[in-house]
Amino acid sequence: MRLAEPERGPVWVCALILAVTAAFKVSSLALGASLLARVHPFLPGTYRLYVWLGLAAEMGALATLAWGGRRFLFACLGLSLVFLGYHTLGSFLRVPAPCPCLGGLLGRWKPLAEVEAPLSFLLACGLLAASFVGLFGVPEPAPGAGEGKAQRLATALIPVSIWLLLGTAVVLFWHGRFLGGDEGMEAAKSMQILRGDAARMWNDQPPLWSMVGAGLFRLFGPSISWGRLLVVVISALMPLTWAAYWSGQSLRWAAAISAVLLWLSQYIYLGSFMLEVPAYATGLASLLPLVLAGEGWLPLSISVVIAAAGLSIKLTAAFALVVPFAWLCQRSVKRATAWGLAAVGLLILGSLFEPGWSWGTMLATQADFGAEQALQHRFDAAVYADAWLVCLFALFAIANRYVKGRLQALAPWLWAAGSALLIHLVHRPFWSYYDVHLLAPLAVVAGVGAVDLWRALRAVSISRRQRGLALGAAAAICLCWIWQQAGAMAYQWRVSTDFAFSPITKELRRLGRAGRTAFAMQPLWTFAAGLVQTPPELTILPLKRFWCGQIDDRAIADLLRSNHVDALVLDDPVISQPGWTNLLTHYAPVAHDAESLLFERRELHPKPIVLRNDVRDTFLDHLGF
Repeated sequence: MRLAEPERGPVWVCALILAVTAAFKVSSLALGASLLARVHPFLPGTYRLYVWLGLAAEMGALATLAWGGRRFLFACLGLSLVFLGYHTLGSFLRVPAPCPCLGGLLGRWKPLAEVEAPLSFLLACGLLAASFVGLFGVPEPAPGAGEGKAQRLATALIPVSIWLLLGTAVVLFWHGRFLGGDEGMEAAKSMQILRGDAARMWNDQPPLWSMVGAGLFRLFGPSISWGRLLVVVISALMPLTWAAYWSGQSLRWAAAISAVLLWLSQYIYLGSFMLEVPAYATGLASLLPLVLAGEGWLPLSISVVIAAAGLSIKLTAAFALVVPFAWLCQRSVKRATAWGLAAVGLLILGSLFEPGWSWGTMLATQADFGAEQALQHRFDAAVYADAWLVCLFALFAIANRYVKGRLQALAPWLWAAGSALLIHLVHRPFWSYYDVHLLAPLAVVAGVGAVDLWRALRAVSISRRQRGLALGAAAAICLCWIWQQAGAMAYQWRVSTDFAFSPITKELRRLGRAGRTAFAMQPLWTFAAGLVQTPPELTILPLKRFWCGQIDDRAIADLLRSNHVDALVLDDPVISQPGWTNLLTHYAPVAHDAESLLFERRELHPKPIVLRNDVRDTFLDHLGF
């Protein structure tokens, strides 16, 4: 039952995971954290009972090391399935609970308690991947004659087609509804360039994407759905790059699987008219000329131009540029350094000629905001728990290829994922759309892991019936996650505001036809009505602008008063600020939807609407209506 020397790697990986989790359990039991005495939300008994059970199981698994490596790996495989089942149950029931794989210093050290569930899940995935690789492994693909042009074209078209179909479905599903937090700001900036006074517009981001959006709205009209479709088309550069990267490596379906996994885990931001995804996709596309044409001066020059274009959309494209940089480093560190410096130099040169670019404004909002507010928006490791199938496949690929010494092809993507994680652990604030930086490279690795797992299940030395059961179990796990994500998508759709048919939008359109001006704290309201934000200085109001002291509620009210704005769309948290009280005495509430209320100047609409008591209490009591 002893394993050969090359096969002992997974044994020691499993032993390390179990030793770490057992140490955490012993610590939490010794310290007697208060959470241990609480009743478990979906299993009988207290947390303490399940921490003891988990510890006993891990000690039993470690004890099998004396009997032989293969028995130990079977014990680890069984434990990991139990742990993953626990996570899945808690995720479906949406109940936060301490996890049996880690335990944690429950309630004693807050940073650990906050990330305990995701860390526990990742350890369970690692346990499953390492034990499975040690027991069964994955056969090496037979060397082929190489793909012909038709096969290479199909390899690229399949994931790109899947990407476009999924993206179009999301855009159509969310037609007329809010999708993503900041897309209204980006749409408002493009509208200001198209119809307003862009020279007065405050903007702490590169202006390229706003100019592209203005061109799109000039052609098709100011429709957020057209903007979202543009994002889907540009982001299709990601699966195209994945397909080109894996071409000829017997991983034809890896890019297609990656596309499905990423869309199901990041559907909100992949289909949202925001900067993040177009910047990331364009930055990643700088790898395309390198993998297709090599490292000559022409493909390197094209790659530099594409990289600079990605950075000109948003500087966070640098997270994607880690992939081509790491790919070049594997071949020549000097060439990679020259490539990176050339991309940054071209970005700076372009910023000198691009209208509306202000390095000063960009740096001011990044360097001067208060640390206390930023710390309230910290990295949330729950992104990995929500994308548990992506993590499961990715960890399997890493474990399998590490054992076989074939990790080099995955290295650029692992560098990108690791860099994003390390930076976001330190950087404040962390916004939810940064999840793309974490999951996009991980989805690529997960696609490879899914292909490797399929090969392992088909080639393992078991009976046909057992193989069928194994494949069925794997399919059930995948369907379980897809069902979970579909439920989350349906829930997000239900709670999203239908701005297309909102009474606020209808009234704003009427005012627009009458030549009136409007302002909205959430700019998607004015954009949906075909209006520009008035005044231009208030086109967008991100939190960073408040934190760094560039603006406050009183300054906003003064600007609105001096510009004689006719209509205001405000939210409950905003209205409760004292700086708005004097201004709103000259306005009357005329329409209400979700948490937003439309005010018009009293001379335009002297009779306010009659609101329900709860809405009146929330919005109007402190205004004296």
